[in-house]
Amino acid sequence: MICTKKGTIDPFCSDHHAVYIETSFIKTKHYTYKRKVWLYDQADYDSYRHHLDNCIWPEDDLPIDSLVECLTENIIKCAECSIPNKIVTIRPQDPPWFHNGIRLAIRQRTRAHHKAKKSNNPVHWATFRTLRNKVGERIPSVSVYEGSPDGVINPQELFKGKKGILFSVLGAFTPGCSLEHIPEYLQQFEKFKEEGYDLICCVAVNDPFVMAAWGKDVKAEGKIRMLADPAAEFTKALKMELDCTKPLGGLRSKRYSLVVEDAVIKSINTEPDHTGLACLLCIRNYKAHRQPS
Repeated sequence: MICTKKGTIDPFCSDHHAVYIETSFIKTKHYTYKRKVWLYDQADYDSYRHHLDNCIWPEDDLPIDSLVECLTENIIKCAECSIPNKIVTIRPQDPPWFHNGIRLAIRQRTRAHHKAKKSNNPVHWATFRTLRNKVGERIPSVSVYEGSPDGVINPQELFKGKKGILFSVLGAFTPGCSLEHIPEYLQQFEKFKEEGYDLICCVAVNDPFVMAAWGKDVKAEGKIRMLADPAAEFTKALKMELDCTKPLGGLRSKRYSLVVEDAVIKSINTEPDHTGLACLLCIRNYKAHRQPS
């Protein structure tokens, strides 16, 4: 710290002379950098030992620096063949919790905001507000039910340490949901599993007995977990409630689909006008992502 200027201010009362000092601070620049991360929990240690046994090690008569260099190089080469690894970008100024999922959510929110400002369409503004408020938050810790009123499930515990999809439908046994939504997820079940998704859940504002019967009817057992939100408490916590008093006799849920990782919402797919098949947008986005460029 360097003092660049000092002095006193003209007195404005009889007993005090204010003193001031100006200093200059050199702000340290933090640069991003890349480093290799080893995924030791996925390592094949038998293969690692095999590569080490068959490695050609340097002779003892080499200089000590050369021996260390050759030893390090051989160990790393063997490790690269047996231990999964990846290159990550380190941003020293970012907090530890600021991961790529949040960066993606920010980009999606920004694009939605630009689109809403340009069109001033209420539907686009609704999409922006949904993305702004929800992405990056933890899934609500509100009980839902599976199979019976005794099958209480906390969604945060259900998705803890897991990656999955949760989609909502207007109601059990509705034609569109029975003929399109559930069959499409069943068709893509194995592909989602290969991509690392641990579970797929369907939630609706119905009682658990109805959801269980619907799951049997559409042959979703063992693939899609049918969750009931009888009082719409989980739906309200997500602010996804929809007044269907006239057509369906009460409060229901909007159609939406969520990608959830370790109980954190990574993406939200919704149709603000409630007429589209938003519960299938996870699949459509997945297919688009898998298309060869």
